[in-house]
Amino acid sequence: MGNKSNNSLFLGDSLTEFGNWEDLLPAAVIYNQGISGDLSSDVLDRLDMAINLEPAKIFLMIGVNDLAQEIPVGNIRNNIISIGVKLKGALPSSRLYLQSILPINPGLRVFQDGFDYSENIRLLNSLLKTECKDPFYEFIDLHPEFANEAGHLKGVYTTDGLHLNNAGYQRWAEILKRTGNF
Repeated sequence: MGNKSNNSLFLGDSLTEFGNWEDLLPAAVIYNQGISGDLSSDVLDRLDMAINLEPAKIFLMIGVNDLAQEIPVGNIRNNIISIGVKLKGALPSSRLYLQSILPINPGLRVFQDGFDYSENIRLLNSLLKTECKDPFYEFIDLHPEFANEAGHLKGVYTTDGLHLNNAGYQRWAEILKRTGNF
């Protein structure tokens, strides 16, 4: 399979799905396969749809819903690495951009009451970053750009402590542009 040089695929959960990527990144053809509520295992199960698009660039952010389901960080990491391995095997001329998990705020109703997920998010991001030694992968560390001093999502970027508002999506797109991907 070849790839279509101007096509970019965004894979993930609601954070990806809710982004209006065509407007945020107008220089590229964008396919958005973000699905609200998806786990890393869900993305792994539906990769054939992504592969059939033959994108030149694949932007993956997944894992926050796994944390809400109390899936161990190591299992999430393994699923994400499996996604990368499958994509690399099917689309060797493409490039995978692993995007760090964004910070979230404590007290979200879908997450365990009173539990601060900041450390788990930092650990998962650290594990993912170490996997990006292969030229197929690039790690984009969004987390520091969105985290406040406590490691939580900055209020200026969120609607509810988890999901992004327009300013959050604008910031994300600026980072992608700054890293030379658009």
